[in-house]
Amino acid sequence: MSITIHSSCSHSADIPQHYPYCDALFDYAEFLRAIEKQGKIATDTSGKRTIIIGAGAAGITAAYELSRCGSNIVLISPAEDALQYGRCYSYPIGQHNGIPHSQALAELGAMRFPPSEVMLFHYFKKFNIAHGKNFPDPGVVDTLLHTNGKNYQWQANSTVPDIFLPLKEGWETLLAEGVTLSNGSKLVAPLAIADALQRQDLVSAKRAWQKWIDIFEPFSFRAALSMIFQQANTNKIPKKRQWTDEQINLFGTLGVGSGGFAPLYSIGFLEIVRLFINSLEIAQQFIPGGISAVFAAMENHFGNTVRRIPARVCAVHSVGQEKFSVEYMLNNSKHNMDCDAVIVTTPNWVTEIATNLTDNLIISKDIKIAIRNQHIISSSKLFMLTQDQFWRKQGKGFFPQNIQSDTLVRGLYCLSYDEDPNMPGVVLISYTWQDDSIKQLAQFKNTTQTDAQCVKANFAKRLVADVAVFAPDFARHLVPINNDYDKGIIYIHWLDDFNYRGAFKLNHPGQSRETQAMFTQFQKAGTPDDPGVYVAGDGTSFCAGWVEGALQTGINAACGVLKRFGATGFIPHNPLTGVRSSEYSYSTMAEKK
Repeated sequence: MSITIHSSCSHSADIPQHYPYCDALFDYAEFLRAIEKQGKIATDTSGKRTIIIGAGAAGITAAYELSRCGSNIVLISPAEDALQYGRCYSYPIGQHNGIPHSQALAELGAMRFPPSEVMLFHYFKKFNIAHGKNFPDPGVVDTLLHTNGKNYQWQANSTVPDIFLPLKEGWETLLAEGVTLSNGSKLVAPLAIADALQRQDLVSAKRAWQKWIDIFEPFSFRAALSMIFQQANTNKIPKKRQWTDEQINLFGTLGVGSGGFAPLYSIGFLEIVRLFINSLEIAQQFIPGGISAVFAAMENHFGNTVRRIPARVCAVHSVGQEKFSVEYMLNNSKHNMDCDAVIVTTPNWVTEIATNLTDNLIISKDIKIAIRNQHIISSSKLFMLTQDQFWRKQGKGFFPQNIQSDTLVRGLYCLSYDEDPNMPGVVLISYTWQDDSIKQLAQFKNTTQTDAQCVKANFAKRLVADVAVFAPDFARHLVPINNDYDKGIIYIHWLDDFNYRGAFKLNHPGQSRETQAMFTQFQKAGTPDDPGVYVAGDGTSFCAGWVEGALQTGINAACGVLKRFGATGFIPHNPLTGVRSSEYSYSTMAEKK
């Protein structure tokens, strides 16, 4: 995600030393520093086997940290996922086009990384993964905004065009000053909560965030915007800054989110607010070597206690005496492997469909409900490798590096992987979510052609034609290198991918309790309710769609396994006792009455 209307808070790219997220209230950055000092989370001498299903960010991180503890790990993931690391998938589009020395990548999944992802930046530093300060978000670079048939130029680091100014001012006032509702309830400013978290004043942060939960947990994003910006005398925003329906529609089209946020207006409002409290929309970084590099580095540092099997998991069974059997397909035949614990990191819908976890008695009822109910959104991306970085060769005139529109394309980003503008460039021609993404999937599949190359080429040309309607000078540069629409174009629709069945979770109103159940499940380890099967991955976190959520839950699950096996020498302040999400009440006001 990206925020088109930036907040007034600092855009410093400094990496915070401490940043306990508002729902977890645990300082994972400090925990990782303690791991480095001690060398491992704890010591596992049990000799027992853990099977990790899925080799995305959560699975790789859990395997890496458990291997440092001496644990016996088997990592199972589909063969075609071997170099993807889940939705951290840096496709080497330059190398696939035979460009010597080219680092040009297509980030098919996660692609921009705010410094408040303190765990991720810890691993960047540990493995010497370079990060830049130049992700071309709207307003960070010259941006063209197109809506209702009109173009608006937004020069880099300048004030937004006048039509968007009331939206910017209103949103920034909400973030900086909070809101006072008509019943007199006053909610602390999200940026003040963010400041309390960084100062580690967790008591104040928890109290303030609980009040937001009490009021807005039942509200959709659209309903909350109406309540805050349209009802008279409900907030501190002057009437001249209160929004009309037309302005709320404009905000949804171009105000928040690349590719348009209006299709997500039905999601829970708190899903948006927590992004700002956790500073996930500030100073987003560009990773020149690709996000996959950090997980490749982890895998390169696996000890000899980790074995990787390129297979597809079919089911997980309990076989008594606190043991499990994982069934998988390898070389077109079924195999079974017994183990003493399982970490499941697959996306929620894959967990439900591809394994039988929601149909047996291994996991508790609340986890089954959460896996089944979580709202997963779709997302699409189409990248083009261009002959050069044409956007850097247009002189001093206005030539956008970012385009946001209300057309089929939605969000467009120009990416530079080489300092020489004459070297190939990468253009993310279209980045869309949810309904906009599904429209594209329908367009992509609405053909009688059977030649996959022709289908991809025609779809790319359709998107370029969309850009040409309102930015013809820009669109004429959108031709793949060597006019090769096969190798020079890469397209992904996550809902249509068998291994993922969606991009990431964004809850509907009232679903935070389900996330709470998944996020804290690992804390049952070593108790009579220990399931032995632990769920992880960004979809089980409070910040789905962000790598940090996957890292948090991967570490959580690793701690659960170590506690289950009676590991010794635990770092004293760890997630098993330090994560405090269970202290929140995510029930609606009606339920509390």
